[in-house]
Amino acid sequence: MAVHVVYEFKQLVRATDMLENTVFRSHDSVSQTAIGNALLESALIHARNIGDFLGRAAPRGGEVIAVQYSPTWSPVRAMTRAERTDINKRVAHLMTLRLQGVRVWQVQRLRGVAAEFVRLLQQLEGAAPARAQWFRDGGLAW
Repeated sequence: MAVHVVYEFKQLVRATDMLENTVFRSHDSVSQTAIGNALLESALIHARNIGDFLGRAAPRGGEVIAVQYSPTWSPVRAMTRAERTDINKRVAHLMTLRLQGVRVWQVQRLRGVAAEFVRLLQQLEGAAPARAQWFRDGGLAW
């Protein structure tokens, strides 16, 4: 399952990197706007997934969470409840909240979620190197 967690992290970082590229931030064409929106939505969904992975103390249903890999991990809220709610209501679901206008998303907050994930990997390296290797096998280096 670590390979799927790695995928979420990589997609978060890649989409965030591309969002910071000025080509996708400009609204000069319909294509650029569509690509920029797709990148933002992708980054937000992956940030929500990594945030849930890092922040839950117990899994819900078939969820995979950080404490299953590192029992010494103290769950952290990588996103605020308001941020997570906004992602749910403005991106993941069709809700009337969208009628209130566009929300400005802070790309640095996405980087903060990624930084918390790297902190988990560093902790895992010290506490359970064999489990840390699972993430390396998925293509991560830290």
